Amino acid sequence: MDVFGGSAINLKSRGLSLIFFEVKTTELVAYLKSPSIWAKRAAWHQISDRPNAETRQLAKDLISLASDSSQDEETRIMALWSLEGIKHYDHSLIKALLASRPDNLRREAVRSLQSFSLSADELASLLTKLSSDSNPMIRSEVLRTLEAVKIANTETIGLLVAACKEPLEGNAMGGSYERNFERFLARKALENYPKELSVFIRSPKAVQYDISNLIWASQALPKEEREQVFVDLWKKTNKKDLDEVTFVLVAGMLDNRNVLNIVLPILENENKAVANVSLTLKKSVHSAIKGIDKGVE
Repeated sequence: MDVFGGSAINLKSRGLSLIFFEVKTTELVAYLKSPSIWAKRAAWHQISDRPNAETRQLAKDLISLASDSSQDEETRIMALWSLEGIKHYDHSLIKALLASRPDNLRREAVRSLQSFSLSADELASLLTKLSSDSNPMIRSEVLRTLEAVKIANTETIGLLVAACKEPLEGNAMGGSYERNFERFLARKALENYPKELSVFIRSPKAVQYDISNLIWASQALPKEEREQVFVDLWKKTNKKDLDEVTFVLVAGMLDNRNVLNIVLPILENENKAVANVSLTLKKSVHSAIKGIDKGVE
């Protein structure tokens, strides 16, 4: 039976039987290199759970192991997790891991930033390049991390706004699914930073981003403010119709006279009547389905 967290962990691999809570602290790092995933995890748990006064001496060996490109990816990740466990941050190591080739290692290096008390400036410096990584799981982890750290500045807000791109039709993996999921994660993260987002949208830096990005991002603001921001932003566009996402956003703001007035020419356009009715019906169906789901719950 394998039991973590300080209890006995009996490993039977290649004839070896160990009780991990009896292993000396100085010997634990070596077990992160074990061919057994159970031994790796047992050693990581012991490193993380033991008093920091004992385990902080392991930092140098853990950094060396995590840095060693000859080791397998799992071993290096376990070493990184162990450094998180003893709350030891090494800037040079993290920079190297974020630039490494293995995707899972890069992702875990991004996630690990949540474990260390870094400034928003440091986070922006480390994550800017990775926010446009070719691998969607890396991009998604950047967004999750920016949400989790509970700290932001102009640069990190900019990374989140940049991820608020227009949706793609469909839900196919390798394209529209990832785009739409990242939009969701970015807006979710921005809900943690309404003050910083408000300042950003009104700053000169905002002109570097598409209006569509800013409109989607602004939905993370309080109701009155997001409605005014929508009006201000819509005045800067040349759009003559409403896509499905914007139509849904607008439909929830029509009790605001300023919003109604600015989109009324589009809603009254007879040439757009069929499209608008179609969007209205689709919104009604979605609302009905949500109501049914809530009733079932």
